[in-house]
Amino acid sequence: MGFDFRTDAALAAGQIYVDLQPVVELASGRIFGYEALARSRAEAYTSPIQMFATAHEQGAVGRLGRELRRQAVVAARGATLFLNVHPSELDAPELLGSTDPIALHTGPLVIEVPESSPLIRYRNAHSTLERLRERGVQIALDDFGAGYSNFGYIAQLAPDLVKLDRELIAGVTMHSRQQKLLQALNALCISQGATVIAEGIETREELMAVIAAGIPLAQGFYLGRPSATGASTWTPS
Repeated sequence: MGFDFRTDAALAAGQIYVDLQPVVELASGRIFGYEALARSRAEAYTSPIQMFATAHEQGAVGRLGRELRRQAVVAARGATLFLNVHPSELDAPELLGSTDPIALHTGPLVIEVPESSPLIRYRNAHSTLERLRERGVQIALDDFGAGYSNFGYIAQLAPDLVKLDRELIAGVTMHSRQQKLLQALNALCISQGATVIAEGIETREELMAVIAAGIPLAQGFYLGRPSATGASTWTPS
């Protein structure tokens, strides 16, 4: 599992970094923004989830998150930036401080809150999100549709954006029941004032079905792989 590996040592050695993945506006093919994804050169970290689990065990989530945000703000260069923030950081006051890297970002900012981590476990999280909203930060509900989805969470969180998980997108085709579900979810989110992003698009067939379902934004390997620049590889035909 790698839990004996020290997060602080990895940070000091420069082994933790971010890649950017483009979020694409499907009507125009333009890049809407970039999601900053945690990466590591340390073999002990097998995934971003395991990286943050290790940091949580070691009391280093704040230091890890801060460094990732610092790099992301530099890499995104004032563009719309999507940031994954560990729920425990939303429970702490440091995120709202004037010295946190997000205070230095000159472009639009979106904080992603995973659907799988209800904020009820973190007493200060909702107030932190409200204070961030007062600064113009948008909130995205991430991974919606991964496993059991609580539709009431959309009304509770009132996100500006909802990211549909790859589980809902994988294998979708035109005129299928799966595509009708995507249409219904898109309509639901619109009724709640949220814009939908389809995650994990890997084929042209999936992309065409998502476009036909009326979903305006998307990301995935077919549109652009995570990289240092976050370049998109797709243009509308």
